[in-house]
Amino acid sequence: MRKFFLLIAIIFFSIILLFLIQAWFRNKQVSSPKDSSEKEMAEVSPTAAVIYEPSNNPSYKTTWIIVRDTDKIELYSNLEEDLSSNDALSKHSCNYLVSGSFYTEEDTHIGLFVTNFVKLSGAQENATFNGYFYINEENKSFITYTTPQNPKIAVQSGPILIRDEDALTITLERDENARRIIAAVTKKGEVVFITIYDKSNTLLGPKLTEVPSILSELQKNTALEMKDAINLDGGSHSVFITNLIKLTEISTIGSYFCIKP
Repeated sequence: MRKFFLLIAIIFFSIILLFLIQAWFRNKQVSSPKDSSEKEMAEVSPTAAVIYEPSNNPSYKTTWIIVRDTDKIELYSNLEEDLSSNDALSKHSCNYLVSGSFYTEEDTHIGLFVTNFVKLSGAQENATFNGYFYINEENKSFITYTTPQNPKIAVQSGPILIRDEDALTITLERDENARRIIAAVTKKGEVVFITIYDKSNTLLGPKLTEVPSILSELQKNTALEMKDAINLDGGSHSVFITNLIKLTEISTIGSYFCIKP
């Protein structure tokens, strides 16, 4: 009888040991969510988007797309056609759609606006819209304080949020919480379109004065290497459509970037 109980005990402990060994191997084969997220951020391609939650502003989410081939970026004015983002996406066969620069209540572009080398609006002095995002005839992208000469596409917008890799301090008399749309250029010349929005209400987001610090954290905790960044039209006039999220407008968008396949 004693040998029988000894045999049962040996079998019982052998089963437990086998279970523990199998569990150890499963844990080794499956990476942690953090590792998986970091790998995805590092390997994001022009045909993918990433969602990131900034730790210093946990109520917000940040999504971005990287466009390495800037020849795939087209800019359209929407002041005459007045298309919805869904109609614009379909009409131009865009992979992604991102709202562009600001416009006035009289339906005119604020500052410089150039599409396919055609200037629809000239540059103007403006303390808030103090920069330019443009792509030249060689398909090189830039964000500058100075007016570009003969760009392929260009928008005047602002304020500039990052300059030469440094997050800038933004001072405004009036600021509000709203969804933010940002264009950035990396050290490699890639274009990054970014949106920052509230988890509970995607039309809301950070105050504009908060955005540089959020972008700074993004620089530190992801594979993004933004050299310069500029604010685009946000809030109810903004659109950010990717393979991961679809943030659409409440009011008409004045212009949009179409990223081709």
